[in-house]
Amino acid sequence: MAAVLAAGALAPESSAVHEYYQLPLMLFACPLIGLGWLRWQALAAARGLRRGPALLLGVWLLISLTILTIDYWRVEAPQRQPVWHSAELIQHHTAPDERIVSVTGSDPTLLYLAHRKGWLTRAGRVSPDRLQEWQEAGATHIAGSWEVQESHAPLDSGQRSELRDLLCPEGAAAPGCAAEDRSYVIPLAAAGRP
Repeated sequence: MAAVLAAGALAPESSAVHEYYQLPLMLFACPLIGLGWLRWQALAAARGLRRGPALLLGVWLLISLTILTIDYWRVEAPQRQPVWHSAELIQHHTAPDERIVSVTGSDPTLLYLAHRKGWLTRAGRVSPDRLQEWQEAGATHIAGSWEVQESHAPLDSGQRSELRDLLCPEGAAAPGCAAEDRSYVIPLAAAGRP
């Protein structure tokens, strides 16, 4: 318990992102919360405030569900996340042993969800020379989303345009080169070639 509390205090941002690390606290916190709740109900009943604890619990629950809906469930809905669509595209168009260049900044989620290995890069770092370097190092495809670059950060329209011009030369038929596509998986042999 001390280690979990110390980790939360030393790295609060990481603890907030990876909240499942706080689960060991539940073993200790739940009985203590229940004990506190019972004592509070007894105190409120002694003062003639029988509905006070239930009303507070209802307001607390309403606020918690509102925050969860806005800040977590809506953001984390897999069917609306470009990274899930990109991962499915990678699985469909590449073999499990092929190496992928993931245009997701420092976020490895796309490679993880696609069950692939490879390199991480940002849209601004993709160039014909880098495409050649990755291909020589064993990469077979470059993949990402035209909508976001890292987690939920939108891809800048200028970077999107430059990246599309580089990866999808005129007449390219690679998955993701059509104007309506949200994600792309492009063979490096075809990317960046006139």
